[in-house]
Amino acid sequence: MKQNNPRRRIVFAIAVVAAICVVIASVPLARTFLKARQRQQAVEQPRAAQPSESTEDASRLSFDTYNGYFVANTFEPDAHESFAILRGQKEFDRVLGVAMVMGDKSHRLPKAAFESSIVLLAVKRGNAVWEYKVDRVTQRGGTIVLRYSTSLTKSESATFACPLIVSIPKGDYQSVQFVENGKAVRTLGFGPSH
Repeated sequence: MKQNNPRRRIVFAIAVVAAICVVIASVPLARTFLKARQRQQAVEQPRAAQPSESTEDASRLSFDTYNGYFVANTFEPDAHESFAILRGQKEFDRVLGVAMVMGDKSHRLPKAAFESSIVLLAVKRGNAVWEYKVDRVTQRGGTIVLRYSTSLTKSESATFACPLIVSIPKGDYQSVQFVENGKAVRTLGFGPSH
């Protein structure tokens, strides 16, 4: 039996060094994983009702979202973000146009939508593609609260105008509050119809 084989020592030393490297490399990865998990848990925790919405008074409204539209370059072209209440097809067509592409399966507004609905619009512009997810639409008194979340994918060269298009039933409303990622960003009054 050979004792103190130099080759065996080298192989053993390499194995020990490799194991140490794996442990050292896994520590930052483990920290990154734990931080990501903590952020995810913080997002998943239910938030307390904000002052703009009382859970006893607010009633949920039915809504639908639409896509396959572009924002007209004449609609507030210099604004970083825009908000609007659209109550008729002519008004809708001045602000949004149909984006036609091959194989298009976009969910578009029905032809007679404005007979029973109004459209709430939020637009973000800049060097990013914005995605929206509507959390809920509620009514408290005469105020509509549209709650949604956003995420973005940055672009180095192109600029975009990304719309959130939401229809709700017509009603006797005085204002709409846009709440993005838990923060009230704009309130619009309804004013007289056109």
